[in-house]
Amino acid sequence: MGKATGVIKVGFYLGKLAFSVVWALPYLRWRIWRAKQAFKRELEKEGLPDELVGSLVQSFNRQNKQVFGLVTGGFGTLRDFEQRTESMLESFLD
Repeated sequence: MGKATGVIKVGFYLGKLAFSVVWALPYLRWRIWRAKQAFKRELEKEGLPDELVGSLVQSFNRQNKQVFGLVTGGFGTLRDFEQRTESMLESFLD
């Protein structure tokens, strides 16, 4: 009975963790978008020329996308590692 309870607990917490990760990505994108908009408003409020504001906002956005890419790139690397492990296991079993 203890083993079945342990499996159920592990499944529950893994599901909970997966939901948190899936929910965190859209939340992070939304926060980045809000930060970009706040940055743009502050630059416009200070009276900077429109060309300069656009250039600075694009630079800010590019940096944020790079950081977000690092976060989401980890999932791709994990997926690639899993596929390589599966192929190695299949070749070993053959």
